[in-house]
Amino acid sequence: MVKRKAKDLKPDFNQPRKVFDEESIELLAETYKTQGIINPIEIDENNMIITGEMRWRAAKEAGLEEIECRLINGLSEIEKIERQVIENEHLHRLTSIERENVIYNLWNSGKYKTKKELANILGINSSTISYLIGGKKSREKLRAKNIPTDGISTTTLTTIIGLKSSEQEKVINKIIKGEIESGKLLEYVQTIKKLPSDLKEEVLKIDSKISPELALTIAEFSSPEKRGEIINEIKKTHKVLEEDIEYIFDVAKGERKAEIKFIDTIYTKVEIFQNIAFRVFNRIIAESIGVLPRSAKDTCIRLMQEMVSHLNRELEKLNRIIIIKKEANLIENE
Repeated sequence: MVKRKAKDLKPDFNQPRKVFDEESIELLAETYKTQGIINPIEIDENNMIITGEMRWRAAKEAGLEEIECRLINGLSEIEKIERQVIENEHLHRLTSIERENVIYNLWNSGKYKTKKELANILGINSSTISYLIGGKKSREKLRAKNIPTDGISTTTLTTIIGLKSSEQEKVINKIIKGEIESGKLLEYVQTIKKLPSDLKEEVLKIDSKISPELALTIAEFSSPEKRGEIINEIKKTHKVLEEDIEYIFDVAKGERKAEIKFIDTIYTKVEIFQNIAFRVFNRIIAESIGVLPRSAKDTCIRLMQEMVSHLNRELEKLNRIIIIKKEANLIENE
């Protein structure tokens, strides 16, 4: 152990960790004012910090002029980086990009015959080595196409690696916009891989009204034209809903006067639902039974007609209930 003046120590600019949290440094500095540095800083023969740069920064913040250090002579640059990775990796202090960069650089140094050898030295799993190297390569490919990845984790990059580059960019943009939850990304990517190109393009739009799950249902229709018609119907429904929500908020804020014709917006929703339900239902019938033999086709058509009649009766009942409620509201307001 040796003592060195804090001002004489030098940070290693090649070390993997680049980001230091200022609040953590301040909290650590408060501890050092009363307890001193418990875990010594490691330095080389040139007073270069091997491990403990954050502790050194906190010591300076605390006003410590002299620091007790552990002197380690004769380490190569690769050996220094190994120690730095071990300290930071096991304490989870490195960002995704820092972890990718340092593992990638260590592997490319040529010192290690296998990834398992590197993993054993660092005390981590060999699959983690492959995972981080794959993340680094994916990040570089996206950066080469000017796709931003600074706030994207390694897990995200490895999850979207099977998509086309244009699709990867759209997924990343949706993640940045908060439209895809990180915990649901794998399921999201697996679903859109199953979609035809027209539906995939629709789902990947920013603020898309078509979820991957809904797109899978629409994909049951083989014709892109039919799929397009259904998507347009869904968008119309969303537009009406958004207009109603905007109206309700405006009335609540006192920015618009309540109108009797909007007293019961559910009535409009039922009509829209009824129209869409029958259109989609008819298309499903055409797609599903069109390839059946004549006798089976006739039986299916008869059963479908009975189902449609039953659905129609139930919707009419609901309509009558809503009309009664609407008329009651009108009488109340007269």
